[in-house]
Amino acid sequence: MKYLIGFILLLIIGCKQEGVQKYEYYDSGAIKSVASYLCESDKYPFKKISFNEDGSTKDSCYYNEEGKLDGVIYLSDDKVEQWISYKDGHKNGRSSVFQRDGKSFSKFYRNDTLNGVHYRYFENGDLACKILWKDDNPILMNEYSCLQAGDTVMNFVSTYTGNKKQVDVLTEQRYLHSFFILKDSVFVVMGSLLHDKNMEVLNTSSSFVKVDVPDTITSDVMLPVALHGYFGNIKDVWLECKIGSLEENLEDDKMTWYTTDSGNLSMDFELGEYHDGYNVLLGEIRVKRDTTTLEVVKFFEDFYVVPVKM
Repeated sequence: MKYLIGFILLLIIGCKQEGVQKYEYYDSGAIKSVASYLCESDKYPFKKISFNEDGSTKDSCYYNEEGKLDGVIYLSDDKVEQWISYKDGHKNGRSSVFQRDGKSFSKFYRNDTLNGVHYRYFENGDLACKILWKDDNPILMNEYSCLQAGDTVMNFVSTYTGNKKQVDVLTEQRYLHSFFILKDSVFVVMGSLLHDKNMEVLNTSSSFVKVDVPDTITSDVMLPVALHGYFGNIKDVWLECKIGSLEENLEDDKMTWYTTDSGNLSMDFELGEYHDGYNVLLGEIRVKRDTTTLEVVKFFEDFYVVPVKM
């Protein structure tokens, strides 16, 4: 309270003029930038907007009291538009880029390093791929492809034996969702889900586990997680799954395992360990027959938690 009162008095006494704006101009007379200050005596602006000579916005930046970038920064040129989240001079949070050709992508940073899910989109807005980054290193990737009649898919769809299977697209448009893991600096296919035009998974031509979590939840509820495996006509198998956050080590044997009965490739459960804001789930699923592991796949999903006052 004392700090707050002191801060208010400082504003009253120290501000000769409130809401001060300072301008820079091009030689032509066009406005080059506008810097906004709370007080005339402030050393740094809290916001500065720069313009191109034709009047279009070049960038828009917010600053803290120390003159460090703080807030969502807007940048624009003839190729891209960018929105980058900063906190105390460092990239923190979601950053989005829209290219002039229609493609776009977004990344998540923690203290200037990529830690989270990178989304890339086609020109029409459809998702092209998702890449999981940890400490500036890519780990896992999901790739989405649109197939047309007459296309042939090779070396994407795995069977439980580890062999590859050819799929011929004969009729309607279909969508291939492929999963990769980084090994020796190369992304290697773990499996695929083939969808029809209504995005229903075609089980006989697929080999992976689909994971569904909501995009956003509130902090007063559990996170529902739904898993379903698609492995063609494999019989008498079951799933076991362990799941944690991006910060955890999946090799830790102390993590909780979730399992299904033999012949059941679906499971639903709830998680209560997460934090407000941005979260990433990282998990491992094993497809098993008796005690034999047939396949091991890893997955990731991100979600936001909106805090609720109790």
